[in-house]
Amino acid sequence: SSAPPNSGGEVGDAKCSLYLAKSTIEGAGLGVFTGTHLDREEHIGFGDISVPILDIDFHAGGSKAKEDYHWLIDEYVWKASETGPEMELEAEITSAFVPGMGSMPNCHFRLKNIAETQNVHDTVGISRTDPGVGAFTPYYNRSTYTLAEVEAGSELFVDYGIKWFLSRENDMGLVPLMKSYRKASIFMSSLEQLAEKISTPSQGDSDEDVLASSSPTLEAAMSDLIDIIKQYPYKSRPLSAIPKSW
Repeated sequence: SSAPPNSGGEVGDAKCSLYLAKSTIEGAGLGVFTGTHLDREEHIGFGDISVPILDIDFHAGGSKAKEDYHWLIDEYVWKASETGPEMELEAEITSAFVPGMGSMPNCHFRLKNIAETQNVHDTVGISRTDPGVGAFTPYYNRSTYTLAEVEAGSELFVDYGIKWFLSRENDMGLVPLMKSYRKASIFMSSLEQLAEKISTPSQGDSDEDVLASSSPTLEAAMSDLIDIIKQYPYKSRPLSAIPKSW
């Protein structure tokens, strides 16, 4: 998952640390990339605020699940529990809008390399009876950190959670989940064993058999086999996780 060439360069003394570019995930739009090498557990960017979304169905006068109304930021909200224990207690139904790094990175379960902390909660002494209680959010400094070393030019991936994709299957199709990659890896290992068996000539093989087991011919045959497999009409998440080429 590397970015286009010449990304993350320096302008004067300023070094580009984070930037937006076309995602390495096909059809995912823009992604967040790092212009510098990142160490494991290194904090990046700035801490995000989280804005509580309270009883949205009540205030909108309908049901979001039944699509009675369109909620513009629905793709960018998290479970309230992700921000800490306090927000869930603010209303009957709560969620959290997290701008910044809480909204920009794409998700790839196999390649996830960043995560986020919970928010700091501080009402600065303002109670629910004060006029200014709704003028700001008491949730701040939700910071992003790396799960492993990340090379400069790499895309940053976060974990949206399985439910996010399951609830959008009609729009996004069968996006691979973590267990999908495990099944795909087992399948690809079996193909590698097949390729190794074919590439090892046995005594008594004809000239045609030896030619078929030669590297260029075998590579072409395995590539054709992958194409046939990817065109299988009955789609599945593990099938989506199989590489597009040999």
